Amino acid sequence: CVGLSIWIVLFYFTMLFDFDYKIDVPLSEVGEKDKYLDEIISDDIYERMFSGKQISFLNKTRCGNGGTTGFINYALNNDKGCLVLVPNRSICISKEEYYKDNDEVCCVYGGCKSFNRDARIVIATYDKFDSLLKELSQGGFCGNDIFSDRFWGGRTIIIDEYHKLIDECSFRDVCSDVPLLIKETDSSVILMSATMHEGFISFIRDLVPDKKIGTYTVVYNDGWKRCIQIYSIPKRKVLCDILKKIKDSLK
Repeated sequence: CVGLSIWIVLFYFTMLFDFDYKIDVPLSEVGEKDKYLDEIISDDIYERMFSGKQISFLNKTRCGNGGTTGFINYALNNDKGCLVLVPNRSICISKEEYYKDNDEVCCVYGGCKSFNRDARIVIATYDKFDSLLKELSQGGFCGNDIFSDRFWGGRTIIIDEYHKLIDECSFRDVCSDVPLLIKETDSSVILMSATMHEGFISFIRDLVPDKKIGTYTVVYNDGWKRCIQIYSIPKRKVLCDILKKIKDSLK
């Protein structure tokens, strides 16, 4: 209950946060499938996020709407490189399967025995970040040089589900390494989540006062109700019925 209450507060706080850029989603027809982010975000906005040394926060609003895939496809289609850090192994495996016929994409996660350093798109779990640095550092770089644009080869750094850097900092050492990367790198950085964390944005603003930071949010205009429904569940069968009703609901 406490966790749920905190989530509710954060969710509604997100609605009050003032974003630099709003990405409006056209009103959808009843029964129409939600659009993926690569169908919503214009090339101009993608280019703005990928350019220069700026830091961009993207509030996806909804989970599973193709945010990571959209950024990867944009990079592939526009001859750009990126390093994508994701929170868990399953995301890496799914991307590896999705891009299995593309030599430009390399996935790094627990159990991997090889790593293509020449791949333009590198997708790695948070926990493999240290190993990734060691592998890339074989190019002769040392110290803070490993965060330079020359070291990353101009790759844009994309951090998926960045709220987990806060949620899991008590047991994942990499959660403190990634902010160092954000502070020292010359590359552009994109942090993406469906649960925007205003406190972390403020932390990054203080950490790198000399860098431009932009915030983006996706605004769905389909009248989707943001509410919580409470049910009393006397029997397991009733729970199954409720779950089926939620699964089949257009909302």
